[in-house]
Amino acid sequence: EERTELLGALKSKWAPSLVSHPMFPAFLCSLMLSQEMDTTLDDIKGTVREVEARTGHHRFTTRRQTRPAAGELGNLSAQMSGCAAKLANGTRKLQVIESLNSFMLHHASPIPNPSADDNDEHDDNRPSSTTLVTSYHALVAHRTQMQTVDSAYVQQRVQVQIAALFHLIAQQDNAIAFETASATRSIAKDSLRDSSSMKMLALVAMFFLPGSFVAALFSTPLFVWDGEEPGTGIGVATRPQFKLFWAVAVPLTVLTFVLYGVWIVAQKR
Repeated sequence: EERTELLGALKSKWAPSLVSHPMFPAFLCSLMLSQEMDTTLDDIKGTVREVEARTGHHRFTTRRQTRPAAGELGNLSAQMSGCAAKLANGTRKLQVIESLNSFMLHHASPIPNPSADDNDEHDDNRPSSTTLVTSYHALVAHRTQMQTVDSAYVQQRVQVQIAALFHLIAQQDNAIAFETASATRSIAKDSLRDSSSMKMLALVAMFFLPGSFVAALFSTPLFVWDGEEPGTGIGVATRPQFKLFWAVAVPLTVLTFVLYGVWIVAQKR
């Protein structure tokens, strides 16, 4: 397998002649980036599989589906956004690997076999430097192509999960909004019922208010109830304080309504 072969080449013991070769830094960098890209894709695939199992938006029948909790959708969405960012970074790494491969192929020069020993430096049966560069370039280039295809596939899966999580969050928000609207409707009904009760209380107060006002007015020492002669009718004489009562009560009433109107206007601004 290409991945195993590249990993073995990366972990092998390099010959001093290879380490001192001008193309060795580019060769080693391409191997390290390729291995790092494989590790990144494996991590992202594991995360995507977990999210797919939680959302249920997949066609893999072998996976057990577990509905996400209400508070997990935001966390799952953040994980998918992080995976998308890693894939974008991986795309940049793949472009760097391709550039390094092109650089090595363009500047190919005799390069020793990384698995060869220093004592075998003059072995005529060893592949030529051009053959080694071409083989390594072909191996890394083909692996890079496979990683590009795999990265695009994983990117599509990540985008599907991001869209699915967006719709799940929207559905959850709609459900919360529906519950809020139902609660508001219930509160409105209760308020209407309370308003009807207040109207009834106002009607009761209006029913008793005239009699209460008359009783309170007649109980004040503004009228002369004593000293009436029989047969003089139902007329009642007033005291001087009667005019004083109206002279004070009417302006105070008008002032009260004026202050109330000013307060209403100030509240509307």
